Amino acid sequence: MSRIRFLFRQDSADAWTSNNPTLAAGEIGVELDSANGVSPKFKIGNGILAWNDSSFNYFINDSDQSALAGAGGGGGAIDWGGDRAVFAGGRNSSNTVINTTDYVSISTTGNATDFGDLTLGRSMSSGLSNATRAVFGGGYSGSAYVNNIDYFTVATTSNATDFGNHTAVRCFQAPASNGTRGLFMGSHQGAQIDYITIATASNAADFGDVTTPGDASYGGGCADATRAVRAGGGGSGINVMDYVTIDTLSNATDFGDLTENRTKSSGASSTTRGIFAGGGATTIKSIDYITIQTTGNATSFGNLSNISKGYGAGGNATTAIFASDYSSYTVGSETIVYETLGDATSHGDLSVERKEAAVAAGSPS
Repeated sequence: MSRIRFLFRQDSADAWTSNNPTLAAGEIGVELDSANGVSPKFKIGNGILAWNDSSFNYFINDSDQSALAGAGGGGGAIDWGGDRAVFAGGRNSSNTVINTTDYVSISTTGNATDFGDLTLGRSMSSGLSNATRAVFGGGYSGSAYVNNIDYFTVATTSNATDFGNHTAVRCFQAPASNGTRGLFMGSHQGAQIDYITIATASNAADFGDVTTPGDASYGGGCADATRAVRAGGGGSGINVMDYVTIDTLSNATDFGDLTENRTKSSGASSTTRGIFAGGGATTIKSIDYITIQTTGNATSFGNLSNISKGYGAGGNATTAIFASDYSSYTVGSETIVYETLGDATSHGDLSVERKEAAVAAGSPS
């Protein structure tokens, strides 16, 4: 009996993005190196939409396809993010540290709305999420560095609840989460990585160390389901990236280099791609990206429209949001679509002026 074998058009995620083809109607394009056990995933062309078009969606395995279409809105169902972005704390133009927290819907442009207050006003904090809880750790109270960790239930506007404490006072950490475990990688106080189990309020524990003890603070962080990556840092900025396997306590390992030196950059991630935006010793607007499961150097993604330094970032499954405008205290927010190379677009303004706000995103329902 004769057999017929069909081979579909196939390539790596980076190659699809770089080439950006328009698939013919009914033509299947397979992405071979998708992370997190969702490999391969594919798109079916309609003869109109180019590969990078934000409305050209993937088809993947049943459980993950359901998740992308599920709760949270805007493709927001990832384990470490969602469609509601929460901006916490910071300091205003009078150099006063604030406890204000506000939120936006990532999939809908508009200005932020008040969410509640942190237990303690602070700047230089770091945020991460398990889609249900937004957790903010460490920071500077205006008179001292602190070890406080707070959390909010993202779907419910309210004041923060005490989560526990870091292993020591810490600020300007690189945050990363896979939805179960949250990592705070390096800090102004040293190379140690702290970790928490996000669903269980308790004190943080020691995970290991980052690779740059002399430049351990001011890094950007991102993660997928298994790997966390820290990028940049130090007072003058470095181009180093390092990573850990989230479920395995250990020191970090070299990942590759950024396209330029960064300090106080912001990190966010989809299930496959990590983004590092802004930062720099003199402040920059550029955005880099990596494929989280593939070690190597970063590639240029585009630019922010405003300078961003010392702010956080969050996202849903398709879109990252950044606080920006470091050169003034009238803070806006900007978004990028992970799979579409290009410049960020304006989203709206935060409810109060400030610098150094932390960000985490989760599901609004």
